[in-house]
Amino acid sequence: TKVNLGLNAPQDNYYSIANNTSANGTTDNTGPYKPTTNNNRVFGGFWDIVGDHTGATDPSMGNPAPAAGTNGGYMLVVNAAYPTGEAYNDMIMNVCPNTHYEFSAWVRNICGFCGIDADSKATYKPGVLPNLAFTINDIDYYTTGVMPWIQKWEKRGFIYKTGVAESSFKITVKNNAAGGGGNDWVLDDITLATCYPNLTMNPTDTARVCAGSIVNLYDTVRSYFNNYTYYCWEKSTNGGVSWVSTGNCGSKIPVLKNGLWEYIVDTAFIPVVADSGTFYRVKVATTFANLSNTNCSVNNSQKVFMKVYNYDCSVLEGVLKDFSGKLENGYALLNWSTLGEGGVKNFELQRSSDGVHFTTIKTIEPIYLSGGYYEVRDSGLLSGINFYRLLINDQDESRVKYSKSVSIYQLNTSFAVRTINPFQNVLNIEITASVSGVYESFLYDSYGRLVMKKSIRVVKGKNSILMDGVASLKPGVYVLSSVMNHQVVQQKVLKIH
Repeated sequence: TKVNLGLNAPQDNYYSIANNTSANGTTDNTGPYKPTTNNNRVFGGFWDIVGDHTGATDPSMGNPAPAAGTNGGYMLVVNAAYPTGEAYNDMIMNVCPNTHYEFSAWVRNICGFCGIDADSKATYKPGVLPNLAFTINDIDYYTTGVMPWIQKWEKRGFIYKTGVAESSFKITVKNNAAGGGGNDWVLDDITLATCYPNLTMNPTDTARVCAGSIVNLYDTVRSYFNNYTYYCWEKSTNGGVSWVSTGNCGSKIPVLKNGLWEYIVDTAFIPVVADSGTFYRVKVATTFANLSNTNCSVNNSQKVFMKVYNYDCSVLEGVLKDFSGKLENGYALLNWSTLGEGGVKNFELQRSSDGVHFTTIKTIEPIYLSGGYYEVRDSGLLSGINFYRLLINDQDESRVKYSKSVSIYQLNTSFAVRTINPFQNVLNIEITASVSGVYESFLYDSYGRLVMKKSIRVVKGKNSILMDGVASLKPGVYVLSSVMNHQVVQQKVLKIH
C-alpha cells in the first residue's frame, strides 16, 4: 500500500514514492543514527537520507537528497512486509522475438541499524538484509542475494532471451527476505536494454564501377550475441528516404572472433548507367520476420553510394603510355609511364586474386604535368597469382579510366585459379599449376549445396577447363571450390541470364 513518507512511515508492508528519504525534507545526511534520537531520519534515527539515482554523477553514490518542495527524480521506497511477496510488477510490451534483453535496476539498503531480537527489541544492528528476486512470467530468473548496508547504490540484473514468437512478458520484483527489523530499501532506474550489432560496409562510402562490369559489395556484421543471423540487402533510389529489398536475403552462421560473433554478407550484380546514384545497405535481425519490423531490425544507418560510369569508361585518353609489373624478391613491382597528366587527380593501384574483383591498395598523386615514370612496390608478400591494374581519376572524379590488368605469379603454391566471370552457359576456368596433377572443382549455390563437380588431370603451366552444364542454373552468386594437391582455393562467381 502506498503512503506518504514521514517520521513513522512507511511501516512494514507499505511503500512511498519520494525524491528524499528524510522524515521532514532535510538534505543533511550527516547527523547521528540510532540509538540517538534524530527526527530528521525515518523512525527517529534509522534510515539514510538520500536522493534518487537517475543521472547521478557517481552512480554508486546516487544523487544527494533535494530540499523540501523541490521537484526532481523519484524512487520507490519500500519497507518490506514480513512475508515474502511482490513489490513491483509490470507488463513489458512490444519487445522483439528471439532477442536478448538485460533487465536491471539500481537498489540500495537504507537501514543499517534496524535489527531486533526475539522480543522485537531494537539491537541497532543491520537486521534483515534486503534480498530481491526478479521473475519473468512468474518464473524466478535471478536473485540479488543479501544486500548489506554499504551506503551505496548497486546495480542488479540479468539477461533474458525472448521466445521465437514472444513480443511481451510480465516482469516482477519480489521481496525474497522474510521478516521485519530491516529489509528497507529503495529502487530506481528500472531498465530494459539490448545490445545491437555493428555493421561495416565495404566500400565504406562510394562504389565506383563501369556499366556492364561486375560489382561486389560486402558488409561485416559483428555482435555480442550470436543470433543476429538473418540479413537482407536493400536499395534506395531517393537518397535513402525509403528502402526496398533487392531480394538478396538469407541467414549466416557467425563465428567467434576477438570476443564478438562475426560474419560477412555480400552481393554481386552488373549495374547499368541508370543505377548511378542508388544507395545500398544491409539490414539484420534475429528472425526472418523481424527483418520486416523496423523496431526489431538493425541497419546502423550505414549505406554505400553507387557511382556508375559509361560502358567503356573511355575517358582521359592519352594519359597512360604503358603499364607492367614483375616479381622482385617475393614482392610485386609495378611500373607505368604517362604521356600527360593535366587532367589527372590521382592513380589508384588495384589488386585482385581472381582478375575480376579489384581492391585499391595504394593511391598515388600525379607528379609529372607533361608525363613521367612511376614505380610502386606492393608491400604484401605474394602468394600464388595476383592481378594488378590502374584506375585513373580525373580532377572532379566525374570520369575514370582503367588500364589493362597484368598478372604476377609466385611459385610457392601448387596452383592458381582464374575464372571468366560472370558466366552464362559455360564456366571457363584457367588453372596455372606449378606441377602436374589432378584438379577437382566443386560448384556450390548460396545455400552451400553442391550443384556440380568436375575432375581433370592438368599439366604444369596454364590449363583451360570448361565446366559445362551450368546453363540450367538459376542466376545468382555461386562459390567455386578448387582442390589440388591438398590445397583449396575458393572464389565467388556470378551466373547471369
